Amino acid sequence: MPFLGTVDPDQSIITRALDEHCQTIGIPPDSVERENLASRVLALFGQGVTTLEDLKRALASDSTP
Repeated sequence: MPFLGTVDPDQSIITRALDEHCQTIGIPPDSVERENLASRVLALFGQGVTTLEDLKRALASDSTP
């Protein structure tokens, strides 16, 4: 199997936060909601929310009415 690249630790944190939050609130993998949430995760990361727990906390607070 050919080597396709490396995994950036930041990318792994972003992906985990997105996956775990989507699973928690029941967002399907191939949905527009997940795409929108992915944009939100990237925005949070760009604003300095860079740990898995902080990303998850911020996403959870976004979901709270």
